[in-house]
Amino acid sequence: MKKKACILIGAALLLSACGGKEYQPVTTAAAESSAAAETAGTEKTGNETAGIEQTDAAAGGEQTNVAVSGEQTDNTAGAEQSGETAKGGEAGNQAGEGDISLPGVLHVSKMQQNISDYDEDAGDPILTIDVAALTVNDSGYEALRDSVSSYWNGVWENMQEQHDQIYQEAKEYHDGDYAAGYYTISRYARILRADSRIFSFLDIEETYTGGAHGGSYQKGVNMDAATGRQLTLQDVTSDYDQVYSAVMEKLNQISEDDMLFEEYPDTVSKMFYDGDPSLEWAMDREGVIFYFNPYDIAPYASGCIEVPLRFSEYPELFLQEYVSDASGLIRFSRWGYENTFDVTGDGEADTLSVSAYPSEDGSAAQCTVSVNGAEAVHEEYGDFAGAWIFYGNDGRVWCYVHLNDVGDWPVIDVFKLTGGTPVYVDNLTAMTLQEPGGSADCFAMSTRTDFLGSYQAWRDYHLGADGMPEANTDYFDIYSYGLGDQTLTVKTEIPATLLPQIDGPDGGETTLPAGTVLRPVRTDRESWMIFEMEDGGYCRVSVEGEPYSGMIGGVNEFDCFDGLFYAG
Repeated sequence: MKKKACILIGAALLLSACGGKEYQPVTTAAAESSAAAETAGTEKTGNETAGIEQTDAAAGGEQTNVAVSGEQTDNTAGAEQSGETAKGGEAGNQAGEGDISLPGVLHVSKMQQNISDYDEDAGDPILTIDVAALTVNDSGYEALRDSVSSYWNGVWENMQEQHDQIYQEAKEYHDGDYAAGYYTISRYARILRADSRIFSFLDIEETYTGGAHGGSYQKGVNMDAATGRQLTLQDVTSDYDQVYSAVMEKLNQISEDDMLFEEYPDTVSKMFYDGDPSLEWAMDREGVIFYFNPYDIAPYASGCIEVPLRFSEYPELFLQEYVSDASGLIRFSRWGYENTFDVTGDGEADTLSVSAYPSEDGSAAQCTVSVNGAEAVHEEYGDFAGAWIFYGNDGRVWCYVHLNDVGDWPVIDVFKLTGGTPVYVDNLTAMTLQEPGGSADCFAMSTRTDFLGSYQAWRDYHLGADGMPEANTDYFDIYSYGLGDQTLTVKTEIPATLLPQIDGPDGGETTLPAGTVLRPVRTDRESWMIFEMEDGGYCRVSVEGEPYSGMIGGVNEFDCFDGLFYAG
């Protein structure tokens, strides 16, 4: 048997109990990268293994996730929002250091890093390790970008350091009585909030290291968006003791159902007051959510118990600088679980579920959205990757179900939920919605753009009256941080317009000499592209004609640039 380790890095734009033993995270505490997640298991279906956004598929059907109270918030689907569109979203046009206009949603890319070990003779896997690291791409948030990158670099280094030991265990498992079995470790993030005040995500670890089912752990990571400083719970609360009391009150509500261990009050007290690092929390636009991982205060079958403290319910417990209004909410919907969201606008919790099971002939997925038992089903090619509930103006509610098809082209099925009867509306192809940290008035979607090369590009949108996204800008931003070298080098003199600032007035016409290195940052995908130059300034290059055969000053684009690449 031979061992082969591969590290594969790719870009995608815009998480036990083993054999009856108590689960402990596989990773160590180094670089503050202890694990985080909900479920994983050996009995995964094709849909359950697809898409890194799927954090709640139960292992073998044994695990359920419990949301403790607070979900029944009186949300009337953002009825107080105006119909006007503001690119700045909730952040508005606040000015930061250097008078930078702050966006209403931060734009985040993901870098997939992978190690695979397998038996070359039999072709069987032995161990797979996946880490999907985050990068913040917005200008003006360099400190946050450095903190986020440092965090995920620590996670990846930690995985590599532990690789040899884990591989030996996996090989013994594979060579024993479980020749078809192999170990899996997956680390990825689910963004809960990403705006000018706070960047909050769950670091999710899902593992399978033998036994009847996999293990999971969720770790909340919260950073001040302006400084990149990692926040403690004390940093965002105005009354720490009352926060503890509110959490205990909500946990006591479910203890009557015998779901919690008898000693859970002592455990939670130690988490809050004895520096127990297993106290996990994160913040979304509605409030702060506490995560009690399997075996913390309840058995594995209870899953990760979530306790939300909503800003509307506890307005005095959290510092106003981190509090957000809840207009235009975008909520994450768990796959295959009964979520309790108000989608009918009556202030009462409705039962909502989203799933995408393969059809009987395996040719497509049955994408199903259900509200209080009423279903809408649409057949779509692809594997489930995530679902979000959009609360628009005037009580309108929509569900976006994201699938990745076999050709790696994403598709989003859009369902109308208004009134409580789901109806399939339409789909969006070749567009990706990744954990929107903004609002229904300002959320980011990415797509591939083929203009002076192939790139992943983002644009901010708002929810239209028909439930489809409507653009907030007439341009797309191109992000390349952490995605490898995307620069172009000028081969022959080309005309350009200088731009001292990317959003500033023209600075005059110029000619770029051969050898000039440019990084693409913005385009309308039709007639121009803005580049960042090595001196920190910008320039705009005008293009006539179609992609692949565009002309710049009468010269074909391929004769103008080295490094020009179009994806097949």
